[in-house]
Amino acid sequence: MRILIVDDDVGVRRAVGRLLRSAGHEPCFAAGVRQALAALGDAAAVDRPALALVDLHLGDGHGTEVLRAIRQAGRGVRTAIFTAAPQGRARLDASGERPDTFFEKPLDADRFLRWVAGPD
Repeated sequence: MRILIVDDDVGVRRAVGRLLRSAGHEPCFAAGVRQALAALGDAAAVDRPALALVDLHLGDGHGTEVLRAIRQAGRGVRTAIFTAAPQGRARLDASGERPDTFFEKPLDADRFLRWVAGPD
């Protein structure tokens, strides 16, 4: 399964990518909002990601922008937000965007892989 990891920290992208590859998945990466939207591509694209793990705070915007674009386009991509910011959940709630799940950093690898495997 192809999974998009959106985080402006290259170390996080590498670590999550290794975790996904070790579980037999195909990670793809974006460092910010613009790259994420490009990676999501057209809704009909064969190689578009099935899942997206999106950091809440990105260098070129906010992770909720990615969630909004996915929802508005009807792309059918399951989404998770993750953040190290203590106020992350409150900011997400205030945005009105609703990801499928929420993870705090550091990422709980077992819980994350269970989410990847199927709906919560």
